[in-house]
Amino acid sequence: MSYILVVEDEDVLRELLEIVLSEEGYEVRSATHAVHALEMAASDRPSLVVFDVTLPDLSAAEFVERYRALPEATAPLIAVSGIPNLAEEAERIGADASLGKPFELEDLICLVHRTLPR
Repeated sequence: MSYILVVEDEDVLRELLEIVLSEEGYEVRSATHAVHALEMAASDRPSLVVFDVTLPDLSAAEFVERYRALPEATAPLIAVSGIPNLAEEAERIGADASLGKPFELEDLICLVHRTLPR
């Protein structure tokens, strides 16, 4: 089954993303740590991954590298963060798109619609 995997360690933002994306009709699952997200992705492949660049257990580059190494890991990756130069960092680590925090929910929804495979 296809779903969006949200990887965010901030509880309030993670819950908000779950609600907003669910209201858009997507199945959403979430993780607070990169390692748990990788386990989820390995067992039940997501259609899209939205992840925080500053997770507590792995660097963003390591998360992307490990995700891309999973068998049949083809979902696009959207990096979200409040770090300066997020677009450049997202490109450097191999994310497909990025969205700077804070962001408008409509911008997130539009980006998900554009990025999610049809």
